[in-house]
Amino acid sequence: MVSIEKRTNLVYVATTISAILYVLGFTSFLLVLPLLFYYSRSRERVKTLLALTVLLIFVLIMEIFPLFGELSDKGNLGMLSIGLFLPIVLIGSSMVWVLLDGYRLLVRFVASSAVVAVVMAILGYWFKVDTEMALAVDNAIVDIMNIVLNQNPEQTSLVLGVTSQELFSTIRTVIFAMLLPLGAGCFGFNAFFSLATPKYIGDEEFDERVKNWKLPESFMWAFLFSLILLLLGVVVDYGLSISVIVINLALYIALLFSVQALAIILYKRRAKGNHTKAVRVFSLALFFIILFQGLNIVAVIGLPIFGVTETWFTYRK
Repeated sequence: MVSIEKRTNLVYVATTISAILYVLGFTSFLLVLPLLFYYSRSRERVKTLLALTVLLIFVLIMEIFPLFGELSDKGNLGMLSIGLFLPIVLIGSSMVWVLLDGYRLLVRFVASSAVVAVVMAILGYWFKVDTEMALAVDNAIVDIMNIVLNQNPEQTSLVLGVTSQELFSTIRTVIFAMLLPLGAGCFGFNAFFSLATPKYIGDEEFDERVKNWKLPESFMWAFLFSLILLLLGVVVDYGLSISVIVINLALYIALLFSVQALAIILYKRRAKGNHTKAVRVFSLALFFIILFQGLNIVAVIGLPIFGVTETWFTYRK
């Protein structure tokens, strides 16, 4: 058994590493991994929740303090809220994940994902109500795009006659339409590897659990319903807000079935006597999706469909 003093020191170390990952910037999506890893080894719920709270306070200080005298500017306030989206959802989702320890992994993940949906809804509503702030943020980001693309603000066209404002509007719509699965996927990455890393050393228990992951059959109806709504959106104008909700819902359910598909692949590999690790299967799938642009559409579309088909076909006996 690890002594109380040593566990206390470990939570300090994990919190410090989390803070460093955030400060580095390009590793900020791994913000909660050290603390989730600490919890998966220690099961110290109270200490982990306190450490996550400290981490949240640290993030708020880091982001708010440099702009403390400039938050009256709508553009700065809006950009700050956007910058805080990822750390807040990661930390909030981690708190729910820790609190629901003992429940099925699926229940914990869906409940944690609800944090992403709530923060997304609050942010979207705030920008919709405060049109001045939304416009200020739009203008600020367009100005940044003009600098990056070496675009003269007075020019009316970029490549193929698309203005920077039109390009930004398209990017903004696409991002909002994918915010729930992206946020949930980012948290899921941290949660999965916090569980998998200790098992990756040699314990087979985790891999045996992963290979048997399966969604309730009722989720198939949710998938079909979201797909129908998505297809109806081609001929029916839902409006921007409803369209964003429909697309996010469809992509989130597809994400869950993609995980089920990877579990099936892991099951098939291990059924043949290969001691394939869950970490390896999920990592390869992730790298393929990120690195092979164009070809990754096969995985993005194929994995959820493959996962859904287990409703009718027996892949795991």
